[in-house]
Amino acid sequence: KLLHASFARHPETLARFRAEAQNAGSFCHPNIAQVYDYGEPPEAPAPYLVLELVHGPSLLAALEGGPLPPDRVLDIVAQVAAGLDAAHQAGMVHRDIKPGNLLLSRDGLVKITDFGISHAAGAAPVTRTGQLVGTPGYLAPERARGGQAIPASDLYSLGIVAWECLAGEPPYTGDVIAVASAHRNEPLPPLPATVPAEVAA
Repeated sequence: KLLHASFARHPETLARFRAEAQNAGSFCHPNIAQVYDYGEPPEAPAPYLVLELVHGPSLLAALEGGPLPPDRVLDIVAQVAAGLDAAHQAGMVHRDIKPGNLLLSRDGLVKITDFGISHAAGAAPVTRTGQLVGTPGYLAPERARGGQAIPASDLYSLGIVAWECLAGEPPYTGDVIAVASAHRNEPLPPLPATVPAEVAA
């Protein structure tokens, strides 16, 4: 993963890139894409990360074909939850769980990637006070209100990912403000009737 040279001159972006290397490299779990190396060589055009190669698409690409079978969704959710538990136990909150950051390997393993905006407990935040960080479509209500990310925030985002996998589309659409407001104020719409009742529950 190579940071674009133009972004390497932005202190905040560079700090996020360094944070990804430090945060994801600080623990090891089968459901987290491993970071092997990080470098900022003076002769290179930009800093780089050496990551585990995952043979397979992102969950975002897999969803282009529509909803996934419920048993596959439950397996994906369980694997991501296991990876998040390891991160949370290590004092790390991901803050951007979404289909594009979940990789589906050919051997069935799901890998969480992109810890670039994750936050270590007790560490100074990378972003300015009041700046929203994360993807609005998967943002937990407390985050949409401007609150701090906590482990439960990641689990809410994972729940929205599960909802999307079962329904084939996100629960809320529209502009950023409308989507964030819906997460903050609206109950989730019902899942399609094709989803088994016990899975919907």
